[in-house]
Amino acid sequence: IKDLTDEEAFEMALAENLNRSNLSPLEEAHAYQYLLDTGKYKPEDIVARFGKNQSYIRTRLRLLNLTDEFASMLQTEEISIGMATELSKYSKSIQNEVYKEHFSSTDSSNWQNLGVKDFSSRMIRLYTMELEAYSFDKKQCSTCPFNTDTHSLFDQLKGKCTNIECLKKKRDEYTLEVCRKNAVSPNTHVCIAAFDKLDDGIAGKLREEGISVISMHKVECPEPPKEPKRSDFSMEFQYQEAMEKYKNEELNYYADMDGFEQKVEQGEFVRCVYIGDNNPKPAY
Repeated sequence: IKDLTDEEAFEMALAENLNRSNLSPLEEAHAYQYLLDTGKYKPEDIVARFGKNQSYIRTRLRLLNLTDEFASMLQTEEISIGMATELSKYSKSIQNEVYKEHFSSTDSSNWQNLGVKDFSSRMIRLYTMELEAYSFDKKQCSTCPFNTDTHSLFDQLKGKCTNIECLKKKRDEYTLEVCRKNAVSPNTHVCIAAFDKLDDGIAGKLREEGISVISMHKVECPEPPKEPKRSDFSMEFQYQEAMEKYKNEELNYYADMDGFEQKVEQGEFVRCVYIGDNNPKPAY
């Protein structure tokens, strides 16, 4: 029997609850946050007390960044803990956009049943602000004050755009340009995958251009290999080895493309431009 203050008794009850096997991820996150807020615990103290590693604790705490809609879906198990963890990495404004575009509807653009790996890749493609993730010409970005390269000294913060509106505008302009260029080719379609949803602005501009977008399953074309540069190698034999590898990869690339074209001739495939992510690209 111990004499405890109400606060001490609550902390003990909380610690006991954290050892329950049926505690929900959000309940666990709130409990960890309460212990941190008391000022008596640091993350490493929680790690020692409950036998969890720091990555696990921090991942749980990050769930508190979920919007109300996604927090509710996690509680009711409408989304998995893996999907919730991915969502918690993004700002609430982006989460709101994702919910509106891909979780509030019941049509083919709903992402609720995606696997975590597929969901994560879609989030990275569509909502990241990593400049490398975009294929448009970034010459203007090199001196833009919204490019972290112009003001950040830390490598992990470099190469990011902090002006999402400008980024989306450049992406949309590039998408329209690629679609316009490829739609004039005979038997070439502009397509989007079943789980993706076309941005309303791009959809309207494509209609104005007389370009129709269809939903279909696509197979992405292989990326052509890049020829090595002599200046990237200190020794001649290293360069020659890289060139030999490049030539073999090039032969395989053209063989793969020939295989796709044969399927087109046989009526199994059609050529298309896939625009379901940041970088419109040739596909079949």
